[in-house]
Amino acid sequence: MVDAIPSRSAANDDTLAGVLREILRKHSQGLDDMLPAIVEAHDREVNRVKVRPIISLVTTGKSVISRASIPSIPVLRLGGGGFFISFPLAAGDLGWIKASDRDISLFLQSLTESKPNTKRMHSFEDAVFIPDVIRAYDIASADAN
Repeated sequence: MVDAIPSRSAANDDTLAGVLREILRKHSQGLDDMLPAIVEAHDREVNRVKVRPIISLVTTGKSVISRASIPSIPVLRLGGGGFFISFPLAAGDLGWIKASDRDISLFLQSLTESKPNTKRMHSFEDAVFIPDVIRAYDIASADAN
């Protein structure tokens, strides 16, 4: 039996297509996109939360490492036409963090068309929190349709 390098798929060895697949997979590991998260604190006045992603990292040595908290990201508020939905979030509430494609810090300051402030891409530093009860709810039979 051959010892495999734990962060590599042996199926990708010995072909150009396999090497390219492995390069893309390794690159993708450094990108943030969307993960479930738990609220640690919520400031409803400024519409920001401190959250902790609840999908751990796993090292090549198979050690499990908890992700660090994200200290302050905006909460999704659905709205338009002078109305919006705002949730009174509490510590322990669940939801999703969705990373933006580019640095959105200048946009959040001005709420106008902005250039990216840095070259940062696909980072939870530029995320939004989407509240979601996920499965902790019941739909009343009167509302089934």
